[in-house]
Amino acid sequence: MWSTDSTEIFVQEEPNQTPVANAGSDQVYTVPHDGDLTTDTVLVTLNGQASADADGDRLDYAWSCKVGTGSVYATSTDRITVLPLKGPTATATASFNNFCTLKVTDTYGATHSDTVKIRVNREPNKSPVVDVGSSQTYTVPHDGDPYTDTVTVTLPGIATTDTEDYMSPDGKVKMVTKDDVLTYLWSCPTANVISTDATTVVSMVNGTHKCTLTVTDTYGKGYTGQASKDVTITVHPEPNKAPVVSVGGPQTYTVPHDGDPYTDTVTVTLPGSATTDTEDYMSPDGKVKMVTKDDVLTYLWECPTGGSGGTPIVSTDATTVVPMVAGTHTCKLTVTDTYGNGWKYITVTGQASKTVIITIKNEPNNAPVANAGQDQTYTVPHDGRTFTNTVLVTLVGSLTTDVENYMSPDGKLVWERKSDRLDYQWSCPTGGVTSSDVVTVVPMLAGVHICTLTVTDTYGKAYMFTGQHNDTTTITVNAEPNMGF
Repeated sequence: MWSTDSTEIFVQEEPNQTPVANAGSDQVYTVPHDGDLTTDTVLVTLNGQASADADGDRLDYAWSCKVGTGSVYATSTDRITVLPLKGPTATATASFNNFCTLKVTDTYGATHSDTVKIRVNREPNKSPVVDVGSSQTYTVPHDGDPYTDTVTVTLPGIATTDTEDYMSPDGKVKMVTKDDVLTYLWSCPTANVISTDATTVVSMVNGTHKCTLTVTDTYGKGYTGQASKDVTITVHPEPNKAPVVSVGGPQTYTVPHDGDPYTDTVTVTLPGSATTDTEDYMSPDGKVKMVTKDDVLTYLWECPTGGSGGTPIVSTDATTVVPMVAGTHTCKLTVTDTYGNGWKYITVTGQASKTVIITIKNEPNNAPVANAGQDQTYTVPHDGRTFTNTVLVTLVGSLTTDVENYMSPDGKLVWERKSDRLDYQWSCPTGGVTSSDVVTVVPMLAGVHICTLTVTDTYGKAYMFTGQHNDTTTITVNAEPNMGF
């Protein structure tokens, strides 16, 4: 016999709990400084290991990141992943907010999501620290050339720094500290100077100049990458000393005796060669003395009254030898260096003058010393003729002298001692005798006669009353004797 029964079996679905995604806490990163203006990412570590599944099921992970409400640009299927997340470029806004969503899925397809906010700050950059040193003062170097108007100036920018911490790709670890690559621009408008060297050596004219050094790193002016600093450069004009003129002390000369009454000059030395113009010749930057020497000088001697006939004396020699007439003369030596008497910066520094008094005495002349000889006695000779009434008398002037010192042309040295040329004139009025011979033999009548010898040198009676002298001798002539028987 058959019997049946039935039971109802209810099979419920396998239980499964939804996993819990955990994207971690919000994080802040900074784009690492690396010297590259265009760098805009940082490596961010996303950690989903805190996600869980109560059933202990295996989980699949899916990371997706976007900036704000933008499109997803970075993904990963790793539980812990490192992704390059976007930040602003160095010239953009201060930071970006990245939103990274972690979606976990268990083996049953159950899912859960969690989002973490990653704020990425833009790459930091320090401004260059510009160092131009302190104000400088230069002087255009003296070099003997009045047209030199510049000095070599050093503009020092090499001490400028831009020290940055170069960071690891995640911006967390300092890799090295070093300067960014820098560019330089020196500008001195009033000196017409432009240079792109850190430290530059330039020619700069006289004056006060403001020089600006602008330093720019690779990030540029738009992102704290540029700084400037001024320095004042003062350039003084080229110095020049006036010549120191030396003409010696007053001089006295005497026109030399030479036997010529028409000589009216003496050779005078006007000494200017001891004149100096000692200058320090400097290096191109005006800092180092290269040599001490005189500038090139030109000379001008002027003696307005010294020439023959009252004409002026002019010479361009430092020391000159010139004929000068008797009198008192003021001679001026004007010395001019290469900078001249109208130098462009300081009036009359390149010329100086000095005077000297030259006294010229007239040519001296010793008077002749006439010597007519001793007194003489004669007797008219007996010759048997009653009409003989004279005797031959010898008049001797040869002991006359006129000793002179014949001098050198400058009147300083005795070249020779000798007599001037002399003219003789005998006169015996009562004896009816005249003669121009130094020794003369003449007939003379009986009687007592005074004979005068007048001696005149080449300078003559009128030359300071020194050129003529006379002497007398007495000649006694007895009558012709006659003896009786």
